[in-house]
Amino acid sequence: MEKMSLRALNEKESGRILDISSGRALGKHLAEMGFDPGSIATVINKGSSGLMVIEIKGCCRVAISTEIAEKITVEKILKE
Repeated sequence: MEKMSLRALNEKESGRILDISSGRALGKHLAEMGFDPGSIATVINKGSSGLMVIEIKGCCRVAISTEIAEKITVEKILKE
């Protein structure tokens, strides 16, 4: 099991969310967008503007800052 921040994943890589290290307001906001422990997050795009496009739970795409992505701990899902 390889733990890392969501920010550390490359494009087209996925991880299972383990933990979110944030304040209550940010944690609630992320949960409302689907960022819950156990959910699968896939990096769609890592832009140079400091934003990442993430597909969450295989259905929704959202843009988050790399700063926020750094606070989300994931277990990298290895492709077979």
